[in-house]
Amino acid sequence: MTPPDKLWRNLTAAARRAPAPADETAPYGFAARVTARALSGRRSGGSLVEQFALRALGFAGLAAALAVVTHFSVPASAQSDDASLFSWEDPAAIVLGVSADE
Repeated sequence: MTPPDKLWRNLTAAARRAPAPADETAPYGFAARVTARALSGRRSGGSLVEQFALRALGFAGLAAALAVVTHFSVPASAQSDDASLFSWEDPAAIVLGVSADE
């Protein structure tokens, strides 16, 4: 096993021998090209997952609209003013067979 001091000296010596990093600045006009491409309005077709997700969203919206329409449409037979359609009696009286008027 090597002592920690020797290991540390080897690591620092290797770090000193490493080449200097190259200039990592962006080329001239890079920001202008990126901005122009983003604002050009030209879009690619998107990924397959994106296209599928948009179609599924449209289908889900159509299904939701259809559900709302069918929920709020009332059949003509249920539009009568017959009070017997709605029973407001006591459920316990119905189970026990006793009329609620007694």
